[in-house]
Amino acid sequence: MEEEIESEAEGALSVSDIIDEEKWLVDSGASSHMTYRRDYFTNCRPFSVHEKVSLGDGRVVEAVGVGNIRLDMLFKVSHPTRATMFDVLHVPQLACNLFSVRAAAKKGNTVKFGQMKCWISGPNGGLKGIGYAYGKLYQLKCKVIMTEESASIVSENKSNIDLWHQRLGHLNFQQLRSSWIKNLLVASSYQSLQNYHSVKGV
Repeated sequence: MEEEIESEAEGALSVSDIIDEEKWLVDSGASSHMTYRRDYFTNCRPFSVHEKVSLGDGRVVEAVGVGNIRLDMLFKVSHPTRATMFDVLHVPQLACNLFSVRAAAKKGNTVKFGQMKCWISGPNGGLKGIGYAYGKLYQLKCKVIMTEESASIVSENKSNIDLWHQRLGHLNFQQLRSSWIKNLLVASSYQSLQNYHSVKGV
């Protein structure tokens, strides 16, 4: 599945109640694949001017960069298939990762939805990926392939959070997030907190 994605992104799904923030939601409204996770990228080019992204709940947030992400598409009865998503938008304010149906379709792929599953087929009809229904949403069955650069970003984020953890009397993640809301933490440290929470499951 080798998709080329347009830069403009509109109509992205708003999901504040996703249980697993590392999953990719299959979104028919977004024009681009998007993630809030900087450490997922094999490469990421920052925008000189941030791009506006409209969410389904009416909010407008900013994409700060664009890059590629490598995935293993997972199947129950066969080996994983390696895939690359091109031109994925980095949107730190997202609550989850979004797989764009529109972006996949632009490369000739087809996404079909059933009652409990969805299937992604390539231009030749071969199965490229599968998703499963969770309530009213579909989550893509995949695993991001982390690079050495990604590992260094995770390590840096962990160090930042450990430092705030010590400075604020060993608060847990929820308490640290509350502290950020009360302007005790700077925004960059909060982004590190989001990454650390997602990777470590704190």
